Amino acid sequence: MEKSKRKIIYYTWEEFKNDVEVLAEMIKENYKVKTIYGIERGGLIPAVMLSDRLSIPLVKRKQVNSNTLVIDDIIETGYTIAKLAKELKDKKPVIVTLWTIDSFQNISDLFRNIKKENEWIVFPWEDKLQAEQNFKEFYAKRTKNS
Repeated sequence: MEKSKRKIIYYTWEEFKNDVEVLAEMIKENYKVKTIYGIERGGLIPAVMLSDRLSIPLVKRKQVNSNTLVIDDIIETGYTIAKLAKELKDKKPVIVTLWTIDSFQNISDLFRNIKKENEWIVFPWEDKLQAEQNFKEFYAKRTKNS
């Protein structure tokens, strides 16, 4: 992957709030969840926002069950969700993300945005300089392992 083709997307608070509203409506229409769990770290802020919007309580990881909505900010490599799915085994919660990579659309039950492999999302709650450094390190590893 050429460096020039890589792109950073600065996701704004306004976009985030809009996406939470849309996800909340989709969740109300399609799922009967009773609790919400936010995957540490990226899923915590979306979890709180959805919890407030849907009036559904937050739970700890050990309380996740089939009536739980599990949210993360993004599926980038699939590792976090795969690890969680293995850990939760038969509990089968509803998996929701704000963003997913185009090749991982089938991993979550619901997502709001699709990104390309060469794009890096910087969330509004992230430190921009640190996120830009993470972007460089991530693609350096990916290029090295290719």
